[in-house]
Amino acid sequence: MSMKYAIIGNFETCALLSEKSDVIWMCIPYFHSPSIFGYLLDRRAGGIFVDLKPEYSAKREYMENSAVLSTQFFSDEGFLRSIDYMVPYGKEYKKIINGDLKFKLTIEPVFNYGKIRERPFLEKKDVLKYQFSKVSIYPSKKLKIKDFSLVYKGKPPFELSLTYQNHMPHKNSLEYTLNFWKRWTSFIRPIKRFSNDYIRSLIILRLLTH
Repeated sequence: MSMKYAIIGNFETCALLSEKSDVIWMCIPYFHSPSIFGYLLDRRAGGIFVDLKPEYSAKREYMENSAVLSTQFFSDEGFLRSIDYMVPYGKEYKKIINGDLKFKLTIEPVFNYGKIRERPFLEKKDVLKYQFSKVSIYPSKKLKIKDFSLVYKGKPPFELSLTYQNHMPHKNSLEYTLNFWKRWTSFIRPIKRFSNDYIRSLIILRLLTH
């Protein structure tokens, strides 16, 4: 299935991702809240961006009848995979990057529909917080603060949790999220001829239901 944009969510809000797993739209804490990433509408309105130097081809798909997005990058120099999702009923976005290619990750929130830029402050080791929106960034490796952006350059593995409203990251969140969707889709009565598209449509409708 060809997807220019992909959607992930937690039933309270959602995010849109580009073909190379950039987060180009996200409102928190709710669907109707102001955006913190608005690149989809304005390139100056922030996002989370993955940059690779070698030429690559990309393939993406949702994992195991879920709202967990897997984007794979292939080049002559190696392989990279980005897994993106939001924890069901949790206030957390997660990005997990593994493989062997060097990459650059830039996190650039611009609050209130691209109107407000804020410098994060460091709290407890490498945890970074934004006072205006009550957003917290939990990286698995140290991020550099560059102007209003957070930057990581290096090799995988790397994990990033973005939480809000003072919530802590969920432990074993990938397993929890995949199991949630496995249970939820087990109640769907499939239509054989359209099974995959039918289930995918129901998952997207569920994501958008508060």
